[in-house]
Amino acid sequence: MDSEDPIKRNEKGDIELDDFKVDWKQINKSRYTYVFKFFDSEIEHYKPYFDLFSKSEAREGKAKNDPDYFEAHLYKTPDKPPFDFYIHYNNWQLELMLQFFKEVFEERAFIDGHIPSHKYYRLILPKTLYYEIVSFINEFELLPIKDLICELIAIAQDKYTEHIAFWERVENQRLLNTAAKEAEKTKKVIEKINYESWVRCDNGHKQPPRLKQIAFVFNDETIKIEHSWIAGEFIEHFKKYYNDLPLKNWRKELDRYHEHFEDNINKGHFKYKLAKSFYNLLIGSGLFK
Repeated sequence: MDSEDPIKRNEKGDIELDDFKVDWKQINKSRYTYVFKFFDSEIEHYKPYFDLFSKSEAREGKAKNDPDYFEAHLYKTPDKPPFDFYIHYNNWQLELMLQFFKEVFEERAFIDGHIPSHKYYRLILPKTLYYEIVSFINEFELLPIKDLICELIAIAQDKYTEHIAFWERVENQRLLNTAAKEAEKTKKVIEKINYESWVRCDNGHKQPPRLKQIAFVFNDETIKIEHSWIAGEFIEHFKKYYNDLPLKNWRKELDRYHEHFEDNINKGHFKYKLAKSFYNLLIGSGLFK
């Protein structure tokens, strides 16, 4: 007999799930929290400080033991009324963010049919880094928008590390710049093993070119497939894959292959757009002379 517990069903025959409680307070807290990242040169990747790959209570509890751990709470309101001033003050900062950064951050709230809001209310970062940021803000007399600047830095870092940094690497820049050229070379390869015209005697008795091998060049070794039939299968399956795409034609698909990278090329302007948005914020709001 099955040793597992039998499935529990109610009077209607529906399966009854065990009661479990959802800690919505913790979920919302995690949702509006950003953990700053740093570039780990050893793995060549961005990692969150204090190893906070998740914001569970257990991980945060362990992280708090680090003497450099710091939590910055943004847009705080007092525990007791009056609240009006703080509500207007924080909404003013939200208005500045939408006015000057909605394009660079690609704010979609209105498009998706809901009201925009601040993205982060809590930041986790090294204490030394936070003091460095606040010292800079204070030096240029920008304390009235201190919370806004801290949130903007967090949003910008999140967007950069998740969607842009990858494409700034030299090898990935090459992917962007050579897509069209390499697609043309790929078309030539497929055309060379197309034996249909020879079978129909379109070329008279001229023998078509024969594929001898395919070489896969890795950073640690090169592997050659010298069995012509197996090598040909790679190209045939590649061709079939592109024939199954929306245009149903491998030539047309490869002709537009470079278009897949247009969004990534546009992302290359992120730093410039971000700097321009900060300039417009400081000058347009009159906060910086």
